[in-house]
Amino acid sequence: MERDNEPMHMHLHYEKQGQLNAEVIINGCCCAAVNARLTMANRAYYELQNHMKSRIISRNIKTLLHKTLISPVLTYGAETWVLSKQDEHRLSTFERKILRRIYGPVTDGAASVV
Repeated sequence: MERDNEPMHMHLHYEKQGQLNAEVIINGCCCAAVNARLTMANRAYYELQNHMKSRIISRNIKTLLHKTLISPVLTYGAETWVLSKQDEHRLSTFERKILRRIYGPVTDGAASVV
């Protein structure tokens, strides 16, 4: 598929209501898909925020929650994404944010590095 000599890619995805929608990606830019996935993953994290902040729940369990409930929301449909450096940076920043909340700040000697 081409539009004005620009390659167009089309992939299909399901919305919450089960309706099949087509999303057109022009020039490999899938910023809207990345934004939507980051928003949904953020919502998933904030729904688990009480568990993530709990001192009773171990880091291993929090990591398991992250791997099973947050990461799949973020990476759903990622096989079809063509990422720019900016998108890669935003995804890795989100990942570090979640891991920093689980493991806390890293200390290097006497000073703490965030």
